[in-house]
Amino acid sequence: MFTIFYIFGLLVFYIYNLFKNENVKSDQKVLWALVLFMGNMMAMPIYWYLYIWRESGDRNII
Repeated sequence: MFTIFYIFGLLVFYIYNLFKNENVKSDQKVLWALVLFMGNMMAMPIYWYLYIWRESGDRNII
């Protein structure tokens, strides 16, 4: 039961972040919302890598 609520909370966070994020093109936001809703277990890590983790600063270790 906790897992269901956890995934629902993550879905709300990702959808909110999606529409507030300026790095995602406006024509791709609806597509990303559908992908996050329908395939959330696979799409959430991809969205996180592309639009959340990479925008939080320079990740170059070298």
